[in-house]
Amino acid sequence: MCLADDFSPEESLDIQNVVTRGLKKVWTGNYTGEFPREFWEVTVKKLNEAVDMEFGKAYKPLANQLKYQNSVFAAFKSKNQTQTLENLKAASKAATFTDFAVEVDGVVKDYNINHLKAEWNTAKKAARSAKRWAKAVEDSDLFPNFKYLPSTAKEPRDKHKPFYGIILALNDPKVDEIIAPSDWGCQCGWTTTDEKVTGFPKGAPEPEPGLDNNPGKDGALISPSHPHIKGNQSKAAAILKSNIAQVYEIDESEIIEFYHSPKTNGCYFSVEELYKKERVTNKRIAKVFADKGHLVELHGQNSIDSIVDGAWNEFKSPRAMTFNAFDKELQRANRQLRSRGLIGDVTFELPGGYDKKIIRTALRNRLGRDDFECQIVDIHFVTEEKYIGKCSVEDALSGKLPI
Repeated sequence: MCLADDFSPEESLDIQNVVTRGLKKVWTGNYTGEFPREFWEVTVKKLNEAVDMEFGKAYKPLANQLKYQNSVFAAFKSKNQTQTLENLKAASKAATFTDFAVEVDGVVKDYNINHLKAEWNTAKKAARSAKRWAKAVEDSDLFPNFKYLPSTAKEPRDKHKPFYGIILALNDPKVDEIIAPSDWGCQCGWTTTDEKVTGFPKGAPEPEPGLDNNPGKDGALISPSHPHIKGNQSKAAAILKSNIAQVYEIDESEIIEFYHSPKTNGCYFSVEELYKKERVTNKRIAKVFADKGHLVELHGQNSIDSIVDGAWNEFKSPRAMTFNAFDKELQRANRQLRSRGLIGDVTFELPGGYDKKIIRTALRNRLGRDDFECQIVDIHFVTEEKYIGKCSVEDALSGKLPI
């Protein structure tokens, strides 16, 4: 496979130096958690670079979720690499680290140069697709359909040619399976259109494991079906704890509360005791976000309830489905953000059978007041332990809600 972009000699040398430090830790057994940090940071750096190159400052919440899921993939990959090297060490007769490094040089280069090149090049295309999807959702009232575009490669893959020119509704589940890139190094494209839907071709090929998802919808450039992840699911909790320790540069023993979603590898955690009166509610709401592939840091009594993918998020559960109860919780959330000099989101946990009209009216009335110093960016809604959706303050004022 010809890669569009390669690593410079200087970057390859830098990667080699970092990885060598990790390899020494495997040789000596001097690392904590499931893998040496060095293996993890090499992959995280390149995949996050792909996100930054494409997103810049746009669609920050999605970009942050993509970066979290990059760290998840890096954690599973690092675990796989570490286990492979541990097995080779156990079978090796090398007397010195230098001898062992020579023995495993091919394995190390595969993980950290050859495979990483393919992951990086594909991640750049997946990041571009994710950003384009976010824009497509915004414009779906004008262009409600998805159109598959031919590959720009000099030698296009025959197996993707049946997709060329097909048109599907944006909400068709098949879009999520074939949206480019659906193979390593894939250079196919897509756009939105108002052209008529054509249907799905018969006998179409399956996407590659790890690329069978829509990165703009679920916030992951590489999906949980990738062999590094799928093959280590029995160890997922330990791997994801190690991942959180690496992301936050803390010791795993500091993690008090912890939950991970086996389906999405989203997590919530806390390094402090949760406020007794809110503990059950906040963990329930945090689980909803984790089940959608997000990273949630829960806080104690003297802080905003959580940080979800890098954004402050105050959780509120109105005790009654009345105008006054909803308005009161909205004001409380805003006041808690303002008193700490923060801007952030609020998440409302709605009871079953909630009244859309009450919510719409309460939001419009409060957010539209001239004397309301709004600190809220986005408003999220969950109900019965399921995520409904979110809207901006501007959308709420116009009555455009996901409920």
